[in-house]
Amino acid sequence: MKKALFILAAIATLTGCAPQMVASNISVFHSPEFANAAQRSIIVVPVDDAQKSSLEFKTYAHEVETQLLAAGFTLAPNLKQADYAANINYGINNGKEILDSMPVYGQTGSTTSYSPYTNSVTSIPSYGITGYQTTSHTEYTRMFKLDIIDTRKSTPGNVVKIFEGHVQSVGGSASFSTVSRCLIQALFQNFPGENGKTYSISIPSQQCMQ
Repeated sequence: MKKALFILAAIATLTGCAPQMVASNISVFHSPEFANAAQRSIIVVPVDDAQKSSLEFKTYAHEVETQLLAAGFTLAPNLKQADYAANINYGINNGKEILDSMPVYGQTGSTTSYSPYTNSVTSIPSYGITGYQTTSHTEYTRMFKLDIIDTRKSTPGNVVKIFEGHVQSVGGSASFSTVSRCLIQALFQNFPGENGKTYSISIPSQQCMQ
């Protein structure tokens, strides 16, 4: 019994020490012209008036700018002087309740042992699963999207995209801002990624969560 408790305690300790990960699924598409996009000028611009006045948008835009600089781009002072424009969209749903069934452990019975030397009877308990307990938690789907547009080739009636990146993550945080950096870092970890592919990236929460 003591050995079993020790094993369970060791497992719990190891589980507690394991880093919590934020997993994201990334899908990317880019044109052949994107191969020559690095070291060109770019600016992150809002897609509508709501984003233009949003401090939340400015926070995410700054993180994207940091990643674009690391990828080799230069930041343009305004749209007219930019070779490319980056648009971002983001959001989180209302969540979905998930039911979990967890085993409950306890004494399941006992066996009796008789010792003729001491003329005594010893009862040895046995332990195992005695039932199940239902719990629930809510999972939220978070989304981040990055489009990069060629401003030199685009016209009001014809927007020329050279990159599309979509990140989706599911987790217990109901706040997009809490995990926003995780999603943005995941998109840029293998930037620009293989065209037309979907892949998964996990980042330790202590590295990216705010």
